[in-house]
Amino acid sequence: MDPVLVSLTVLAAISYYACIQEIVLYFVKKYDRFTFLRGAILSFIIGTYLVISMVTHHQGVTSVHSYTLYRINLIFLQLSLVALILIMYFLSDRKHYLFIYSGLIIMGIMIFISAVIPVSFLFGQVFSGIKLLPVRDNMILPLQQYILRWHLLQYLTIGIFIVLVLTILVAKAISARKWIHMAMYFSVGFIILTTGLDILRILGDMKMISLIPYAVFFYLAILTIFIYNVLIGDILLKYKDYEDENKCKYLLNNANFIVVKLNRLGHVEYINPYFCKLTGFQENEVAGKDWFEFFIPSQSLQELQGTFIEILESDFHARYQNPIVTKSGEEIMVNWYNSRITDKDGKIAGSFSIGGEVYPSETPIEKLSF
Repeated sequence: MDPVLVSLTVLAAISYYACIQEIVLYFVKKYDRFTFLRGAILSFIIGTYLVISMVTHHQGVTSVHSYTLYRINLIFLQLSLVALILIMYFLSDRKHYLFIYSGLIIMGIMIFISAVIPVSFLFGQVFSGIKLLPVRDNMILPLQQYILRWHLLQYLTIGIFIVLVLTILVAKAISARKWIHMAMYFSVGFIILTTGLDILRILGDMKMISLIPYAVFFYLAILTIFIYNVLIGDILLKYKDYEDENKCKYLLNNANFIVVKLNRLGHVEYINPYFCKLTGFQENEVAGKDWFEFFIPSQSLQELQGTFIEILESDFHARYQNPIVTKSGEEIMVNWYNSRITDKDGKIAGSFSIGGEVYPSETPIEKLSF
């Protein structure tokens, strides 16, 4: 059994298996599903390219139909490289996008050319030469070697791909650990090496099979295992946080106590339904309003604004008591538990308070800001 056919079959099977897994994740997961869809498309394209490479290796050029097969092989190689660049673009911080878009447009034009130009032109000679081939009895056989336009389009596409990938890597547009970047550089070097060996193979200087399909799969493996899976892990973590957040919102929305979130300016960012039930306000009447101006009695306004500043600056007044004003103008005394909140950069973003109504029989405690 031909080891090349076996190896390409195994790699194609792995690619299709990855495609199926990512399609399943696309339908199962609720968070950032299109990330999995992009991965599935990439794996499918490269898997198909490997299958076509396997068929062309087995069949060779035996008829006019073989040229059509080589054309399809070239197109799927170009599509594979475009898909790899797009995945890297989605993983990056998307700087240098004009340069990347320009390269992708050029690659798109080359795919179009590969698809529409006549076979006679696509497989016409660009460069030819004579290689002296030693045979039996000290005889030398002149053998003509040539590079076709088909080869030229293949090498130009790979060249553009290498330039775009190196641009992304050198600019450190992908936030990843150092060893991940090194693995990416290594995979690009492997593609450069296999392309150089392929040129020597075409010119007859080396007897070997084309290693370009293996290099493309190796790049896919690096991208999937070392980067794409990191992104998927991050997505799954965010999805867990998303589920936890939804559970928390459910509890707050169904709790029999007041929940209020204010930004640094003291404007309302969130109130739960119980606050509306207790005060008579609708949510759209409260959102974005100045908490102290609209919901605090005028005689307590100055004191509570000062207390709010102390909560933000020093996280004081974890527990406090103060009245709020309902829609009908009635004052309700509330026992509050306060905490300041920060954003993802650690900067103070506002405050979060949970409060319960104080009934006349309860003993008042230290006054609270809100």
